[in-house]
Amino acid sequence: MKARYLIPFLFIGSALGQISAPVTPINVTTAPSGACVQGAPPQQLATSGATNGLYTCGGGGTPLVWGQTSSSGGGTLTNPITFAATGGAAPGSTANGSTAVTAGPVTFGLVIGINTEAWSANLDSWSAITTSSKQALALPVGVCQGTTAATGFSLPSNNAPLTNCIIGSNVILGELNFPLGAETTAQYHVQVPYNLDCTQPVNLLLKWRAVSITGSVIWGIQTEFTATAALLDGAWNTASTATVSPQGTTLQLTTSTISGVTKTGCAIGSEMFLNLYRLGTGSDTMVGDAELLSATLQYTRSY
Repeated sequence: MKARYLIPFLFIGSALGQISAPVTPINVTTAPSGACVQGAPPQQLATSGATNGLYTCGGGGTPLVWGQTSSSGGGTLTNPITFAATGGAAPGSTANGSTAVTAGPVTFGLVIGINTEAWSANLDSWSAITTSSKQALALPVGVCQGTTAATGFSLPSNNAPLTNCIIGSNVILGELNFPLGAETTAQYHVQVPYNLDCTQPVNLLLKWRAVSITGSVIWGIQTEFTATAALLDGAWNTASTATVSPQGTTLQLTTSTISGVTKTGCAIGSEMFLNLYRLGTGSDTMVGDAELLSATLQYTRSY
Protein backbone atom coordinates (compact mmCIF):
# COMPACT_ATOMS: atom_id res chain seq x y z
CA MET A 1 0.00 0.00 0.00
CA LYS A 2 2.84 2.42 0.79
CA ALA A 3 4.40 1.88 -2.62
CA ARG A 4 1.11 2.72 -4.32
CA TYR A 5 0.95 6.13 -2.62
CA LEU A 6 4.61 7.01 -3.06
CA ILE A 7 4.50 7.61 -6.82
CA PRO A 8 1.84 10.36 -6.78
CA PHE A 9 3.69 12.26 -4.05
CA LEU A 10 6.92 12.07 -6.03
CA PHE A 11 5.08 13.32 -9.11
CA ILE A 12 3.61 16.29 -7.23
CA GLY A 13 7.00 17.13 -5.83
CA SER A 14 8.43 17.11 -9.32
CA ALA A 15 5.68 19.39 -10.59
CA LEU A 16 6.17 21.85 -7.75
CA GLY A 17 9.83 21.88 -8.52
CA GLN A 18 9.02 23.67 -11.77
CA ILE A 19 7.89 26.76 -9.85
CA SER A 20 10.75 29.23 -9.80
CA ALA A 21 11.87 30.34 -6.36
CA PRO A 22 12.58 34.04 -5.71
CA VAL A 23 15.98 35.00 -7.14
CA THR A 24 18.36 36.98 -4.93
CA PRO A 25 20.15 39.72 -6.88
CA ILE A 26 23.93 39.50 -7.10
CA ASN A 27 25.63 42.58 -5.67
CA VAL A 28 28.19 44.04 -8.07
CA THR A 29 30.53 47.02 -7.83
CA THR A 30 30.25 48.18 -11.43
CA ALA A 31 27.36 48.37 -13.86
CA PRO A 32 27.22 45.33 -16.18
CA SER A 33 27.95 45.93 -19.85
CA GLY A 34 28.20 43.99 -23.07
CA ALA A 35 26.26 40.83 -23.77
CA CYS A 36 24.30 39.09 -21.03
CA VAL A 37 22.42 35.82 -20.63
CA GLN A 38 18.65 35.89 -20.21
CA GLY A 39 17.49 33.99 -17.16
CA ALA A 40 20.61 34.78 -15.19
CA PRO A 41 20.21 36.27 -11.70
CA PRO A 42 19.73 40.06 -11.77
CA GLN A 43 22.67 42.19 -10.70
CA GLN A 44 22.23 44.89 -8.08
CA LEU A 45 24.52 47.92 -8.25
CA ALA A 46 24.15 49.69 -4.93
CA THR A 47 26.57 52.57 -5.51
CA SER A 48 25.25 56.08 -5.93
CA GLY A 49 24.97 57.78 -9.29
CA ALA A 50 22.95 57.56 -12.47
CA THR A 51 23.84 53.93 -13.15
CA ASN A 52 22.73 52.41 -9.88
CA GLY A 53 19.77 50.05 -9.91
CA LEU A 54 18.75 46.44 -10.48
CA TYR A 55 19.98 45.09 -13.80
CA THR A 56 18.31 42.29 -15.75
CA CYS A 57 19.04 40.94 -19.21
CA GLY A 58 17.03 42.64 -21.96
CA GLY A 59 15.50 41.00 -25.00
CA GLY A 60 18.52 41.88 -27.15
CA GLY A 61 21.00 40.39 -24.70
CA THR A 62 21.84 43.81 -23.28
CA PRO A 63 21.80 44.64 -19.55
CA LEU A 64 18.66 46.61 -18.78
CA VAL A 65 17.61 48.39 -15.61
CA TRP A 66 14.05 47.72 -14.42
CA GLY A 67 12.10 50.87 -15.05
CA GLN A 68 13.74 51.81 -18.34
CA THR A 69 11.88 52.23 -21.58
CA SER A 70 13.08 52.82 -25.11
CA SER A 71 11.07 56.02 -25.53
CA SER A 72 11.84 59.57 -24.43
CA GLY A 73 10.25 60.92 -21.30
CA GLY A 74 10.90 57.85 -19.18
CA GLY A 75 14.60 57.10 -19.57
CA THR A 76 16.47 55.24 -22.28
CA LEU A 77 18.27 51.93 -22.50
CA THR A 78 21.52 53.67 -21.60
CA ASN A 79 20.15 56.22 -19.12
CA PRO A 80 18.16 54.58 -16.34
CA ILE A 81 15.38 56.37 -14.50
CA THR A 82 16.40 57.73 -11.09
CA PHE A 83 14.15 59.06 -8.39
CA ALA A 84 14.48 61.77 -5.81
CA ALA A 85 12.82 61.61 -2.39
CA THR A 86 11.51 65.15 -2.89
CA GLY A 87 11.54 67.52 -5.80
CA GLY A 88 13.15 66.35 -9.00
CA ALA A 89 11.89 66.68 -12.53
CA ALA A 90 8.24 66.21 -13.29
CA PRO A 91 7.03 62.82 -14.53
CA GLY A 92 7.68 62.56 -18.25
CA SER A 93 11.03 64.37 -18.18
CA THR A 94 13.87 62.68 -20.05
CA ALA A 95 16.20 60.87 -17.66
CA ASN A 96 19.71 61.77 -18.83
CA GLY A 97 22.30 60.86 -16.29
CA SER A 98 21.55 62.30 -12.88
CA THR A 99 18.28 64.03 -13.74
CA ALA A 100 15.73 62.96 -11.14
CA VAL A 101 12.22 61.96 -12.18
CA THR A 102 9.52 62.09 -9.50
CA ALA A 103 7.78 58.74 -9.15
CA GLY A 104 4.10 58.77 -10.04
CA PRO A 105 1.32 56.19 -10.57
CA VAL A 106 2.66 55.13 -13.97
CA THR A 107 6.35 55.04 -13.01
CA PHE A 108 5.39 52.86 -10.04
CA GLY A 109 4.55 50.16 -12.57
CA LEU A 110 8.02 50.58 -14.04
CA VAL A 111 9.78 50.25 -10.69
CA ILE A 112 8.31 46.80 -10.02
CA GLY A 113 9.62 45.58 -13.34
CA ILE A 114 6.45 45.42 -15.45
CA ASN A 115 7.04 45.48 -19.22
CA THR A 116 6.75 49.20 -19.91
CA GLU A 117 5.90 48.89 -23.57
CA ALA A 118 2.91 46.65 -22.76
CA TRP A 119 1.82 49.05 -20.02
CA SER A 120 1.99 51.97 -22.46
CA ALA A 121 -0.22 50.14 -24.98
CA ASN A 122 -2.74 49.19 -22.30
CA LEU A 123 -2.92 52.70 -20.93
CA ASP A 124 -3.59 54.01 -24.43
CA SER A 125 -6.50 51.59 -24.85
CA TRP A 126 -7.85 52.28 -21.36
CA SER A 127 -7.91 56.01 -22.09
CA ALA A 128 -10.64 55.31 -24.66
CA ILE A 129 -12.97 54.37 -21.78
CA THR A 130 -14.14 57.78 -20.64
CA THR A 131 -17.20 59.36 -19.10
CA SER A 132 -18.55 59.87 -22.62
CA SER A 133 -19.12 56.14 -23.15
CA LYS A 134 -22.63 55.49 -24.46
CA GLN A 135 -25.09 52.98 -23.05
CA ALA A 136 -28.41 51.64 -24.34
CA LEU A 137 -31.60 50.49 -22.63
CA ALA A 138 -33.93 48.50 -24.89
CA LEU A 139 -37.66 48.87 -24.18
CA PRO A 140 -39.97 45.83 -24.64
CA VAL A 141 -42.10 46.99 -27.55
CA GLY A 142 -43.50 43.65 -28.61
CA VAL A 143 -43.27 39.87 -28.60
CA CYS A 144 -45.19 37.23 -30.51
CA GLN A 145 -46.19 33.80 -29.17
CA GLY A 146 -47.46 31.83 -32.12
CA THR A 147 -49.97 34.27 -33.61
CA THR A 148 -50.67 36.08 -30.35
CA ALA A 149 -48.96 39.44 -29.92
CA ALA A 150 -48.13 41.11 -26.60
CA THR A 151 -46.16 44.11 -25.37
CA GLY A 152 -44.16 45.04 -22.29
CA PHE A 153 -45.67 48.54 -22.34
CA SER A 154 -48.73 49.56 -20.35
CA LEU A 155 -51.62 50.53 -22.65
CA PRO A 156 -54.61 52.77 -21.87
CA SER A 157 -58.18 51.64 -22.45
CA ASN A 158 -58.67 54.29 -25.15
CA ASN A 159 -56.44 55.55 -27.95
CA ALA A 160 -53.87 52.80 -27.51
CA PRO A 161 -51.70 51.34 -30.25
CA LEU A 162 -52.59 47.83 -31.35
CA THR A 163 -50.31 44.86 -30.76
CA ASN A 164 -49.54 42.83 -33.86
CA CYS A 165 -47.42 39.85 -34.94
CA ILE A 166 -45.07 39.99 -37.90
CA ILE A 167 -44.58 36.42 -39.11
CA GLY A 168 -42.08 36.17 -41.92
CA SER A 169 -40.43 33.25 -43.63
CA ASN A 170 -37.55 33.51 -41.15
CA VAL A 171 -38.30 35.89 -38.27
CA ILE A 172 -41.22 36.31 -35.87
CA LEU A 173 -41.63 39.46 -33.80
CA GLY A 174 -44.21 41.66 -32.18
CA GLU A 175 -44.91 45.33 -32.89
CA LEU A 176 -47.11 48.22 -31.78
CA ASN A 177 -49.21 49.88 -34.52
CA PHE A 178 -49.90 53.61 -34.04
CA PRO A 179 -52.74 54.79 -36.35
CA LEU A 180 -53.53 58.17 -37.86
CA GLY A 181 -56.48 60.20 -36.55
CA ALA A 182 -55.83 60.54 -32.81
CA GLU A 183 -52.94 60.65 -30.36
CA THR A 184 -52.12 57.09 -29.32
CA THR A 185 -49.91 56.37 -26.32
CA ALA A 186 -48.00 53.58 -24.61
CA GLN A 187 -46.24 53.83 -21.26
CA TYR A 188 -43.28 52.14 -19.64
CA HIS A 189 -41.45 52.56 -16.36
CA VAL A 190 -38.05 51.50 -15.05
CA GLN A 191 -35.71 52.55 -12.27
CA VAL A 192 -33.14 55.09 -13.42
CA PRO A 193 -30.01 53.01 -14.09
CA TYR A 194 -27.22 53.56 -11.56
CA ASN A 195 -24.76 54.35 -14.35
CA LEU A 196 -26.96 56.95 -16.10
CA ASP A 197 -25.50 60.46 -16.05
CA CYS A 198 -28.52 62.73 -15.55
CA THR A 199 -26.44 65.79 -16.54
CA GLN A 200 -25.93 64.45 -20.09
CA PRO A 201 -28.43 64.17 -22.96
CA VAL A 202 -30.72 61.16 -23.29
CA ASN A 203 -31.98 60.16 -26.75
CA LEU A 204 -34.73 57.81 -27.88
CA LEU A 205 -34.01 55.66 -30.94
CA LEU A 206 -37.08 54.26 -32.75
CA LYS A 207 -37.23 51.57 -35.44
CA TRP A 208 -40.48 51.55 -37.36
CA ARG A 209 -42.04 50.91 -40.77
CA ALA A 210 -45.20 51.75 -42.71
CA VAL A 211 -47.18 50.69 -45.75
CA SER A 212 -47.46 54.34 -46.74
CA ILE A 213 -44.49 56.03 -48.43
CA THR A 214 -45.63 59.67 -48.12
CA GLY A 215 -46.56 62.11 -45.37
CA SER A 216 -45.04 62.72 -41.96
CA VAL A 217 -45.18 61.04 -38.56
CA ILE A 218 -44.69 62.93 -35.31
CA TRP A 219 -43.26 60.75 -32.55
CA GLY A 220 -43.17 62.10 -29.01
CA ILE A 221 -41.85 61.09 -25.60
CA GLN A 222 -42.57 62.48 -22.13
CA THR A 223 -40.78 61.58 -18.89
CA GLU A 224 -41.63 61.74 -15.21
CA PHE A 225 -39.38 60.83 -12.27
CA THR A 226 -40.66 59.70 -8.89
CA ALA A 227 -38.19 59.53 -6.01
CA THR A 228 -38.39 57.18 -3.04
CA ALA A 229 -40.96 58.38 -0.45
CA ALA A 230 -42.73 60.50 -3.10
CA LEU A 231 -46.23 59.89 -4.42
CA LEU A 232 -46.82 58.32 -7.82
CA ASP A 233 -48.67 60.00 -10.68
CA GLY A 234 -46.57 63.15 -11.02
CA ALA A 235 -46.89 65.60 -13.89
CA TRP A 236 -45.23 64.78 -17.19
CA ASN A 237 -42.23 66.77 -18.35
CA THR A 238 -42.49 68.78 -21.56
CA ALA A 239 -42.70 66.47 -24.56
CA SER A 240 -39.72 65.92 -26.84
CA THR A 241 -40.67 65.19 -30.44
CA ALA A 242 -39.34 64.27 -33.87
CA THR A 243 -41.13 64.78 -37.20
CA VAL A 244 -40.06 62.10 -39.67
CA SER A 245 -41.08 60.50 -42.95
CA PRO A 246 -41.42 56.85 -43.98
CA GLN A 247 -39.12 55.21 -46.48
CA GLY A 248 -39.86 55.48 -50.18
CA THR A 249 -40.50 51.76 -50.38
CA THR A 250 -43.41 50.09 -48.60
CA LEU A 251 -42.54 48.45 -45.24
CA GLN A 252 -38.85 49.30 -45.30
CA LEU A 253 -37.40 50.04 -41.84
CA THR A 254 -37.00 53.65 -40.79
CA THR A 255 -34.74 54.80 -37.96
CA SER A 256 -35.81 57.95 -36.11
CA THR A 257 -34.17 59.66 -33.15
CA ILE A 258 -35.73 61.97 -30.57
CA SER A 259 -32.68 63.85 -29.31
CA GLY A 260 -32.30 65.55 -25.95
CA VAL A 261 -35.30 64.04 -24.16
CA THR A 262 -36.52 66.40 -21.41
CA LYS A 263 -35.70 64.78 -18.06
CA THR A 264 -36.29 67.30 -15.30
CA GLY A 265 -36.18 65.51 -11.95
CA CYS A 266 -33.85 62.76 -13.16
CA ALA A 267 -31.98 61.18 -10.25
CA ILE A 268 -30.21 57.88 -9.75
CA GLY A 269 -32.54 55.34 -8.15
CA SER A 270 -35.73 57.23 -8.98
CA GLU A 271 -38.52 55.54 -10.92
CA MET A 272 -38.56 56.78 -14.51
CA PHE A 273 -41.91 56.82 -16.34
CA LEU A 274 -42.04 57.11 -20.13
CA ASN A 275 -45.04 58.14 -22.23
CA LEU A 276 -44.40 57.28 -25.88
CA TYR A 277 -46.90 58.47 -28.46
CA ARG A 278 -47.72 59.21 -32.09
CA LEU A 279 -49.46 62.55 -32.43
CA GLY A 280 -51.73 61.33 -35.24
CA THR A 281 -53.26 64.77 -35.95
CA GLY A 282 -52.26 68.18 -37.27
CA SER A 283 -48.88 68.03 -38.99
CA ASP A 284 -48.85 64.24 -38.55
CA THR A 285 -50.21 63.32 -41.97
CA MET A 286 -49.01 59.84 -42.91
CA VAL A 287 -51.99 57.65 -43.74
CA GLY A 288 -52.15 54.28 -42.04
CA ASP A 289 -50.23 52.78 -39.14
CA ALA A 290 -46.74 53.63 -38.00
CA GLU A 291 -45.59 50.15 -37.02
CA LEU A 292 -43.12 50.41 -34.13
CA LEU A 293 -40.68 47.50 -33.87
CA SER A 294 -38.20 48.72 -31.25
CA ALA A 295 -37.45 51.63 -28.93
CA THR A 296 -34.08 52.19 -27.26
CA LEU A 297 -32.99 54.80 -24.75
CA GLN A 298 -29.45 55.99 -25.34
CA TYR A 299 -27.61 57.67 -22.48
CA THR A 300 -24.17 58.62 -21.24
CA ARG A 301 -22.58 56.36 -18.69
CA SER A 302 -21.50 57.87 -15.38
CA TYR A 303 -18.34 56.41 -13.74
